[in-house]
Amino acid sequence: MVRELKEETGQTVHNLRLKGITKIRPPDGSGERAGALFAGELEEVVPFGGSDEIEKACFWDGVAELKGVSQIDAALVRLVRS
Repeated sequence: MVRELKEETGQTVHNLRLKGITKIRPPDGSGERAGALFAGELEEVVPFGGSDEIEKACFWDGVAELKGVSQIDAALVRLVRS
């Protein structure tokens, strides 16, 4: 995950921790999806860069509402908050 995050966003993370894993079956019947949520620490915040592989990257404080996220990301947020 550390390497993937660096490649896809340009961020270098330390003390990466797995916060949750979940699977969902979207109501549209498009098939089961799985996702994982990690948390870590940055020594320095750099502008997001890297590849075009991810649609949207953002920082989240674990408290604020996330708007416009995918169904799997919303499920992960619910998992972490419970």
